[in-house]
Amino acid sequence: MQHATKRLLLVDDRAKYSDIISDFFTEYGYLVDRAVSAKQGIGMLKDKGLDHYRVVVTDITMEHQLAGIELIYFLFKKKYAGTVVMASTGFDIYLGMFFSKLFMGIFGVHYLIPKTTVISRDFAFYPARPGSSPLRKFVEVPAS
Repeated sequence: MQHATKRLLLVDDRAKYSDIISDFFTEYGYLVDRAVSAKQGIGMLKDKGLDHYRVVVTDITMEHQLAGIELIYFLFKKKYAGTVVMASTGFDIYLGMFFSKLFMGIFGVHYLIPKTTVISRDFAFYPARPGSSPLRKFVEVPAS
């Protein structure tokens, strides 16, 4: 019996972060494809189909200030059934995590990762709902 490959789309324009994130998820058994812009990531999702990737990890600021939000909205509109993770340096600013949890969960984001935890290689996955505590291990969210 052949195991299904767990595929992940990583959308980030900075190799500094994407290399670390890619290494982390590779250790969890994912085959990681990388896009360097939200536009490229959306193109890959359209070309391969939404069910090709079990997980999408995206930065927010890429080719323009809110490019990652456009990608999140695309996934939301298309009713993407996989796990959505948003990684950002903005979660470390005062109230950044609080408001991101409040609003991103509405648009289908499951986890937020502060990039400080990426750089330190001590990942923290904050579920995108107020009052939730961070997880130290990644767990896919079952498709609904």
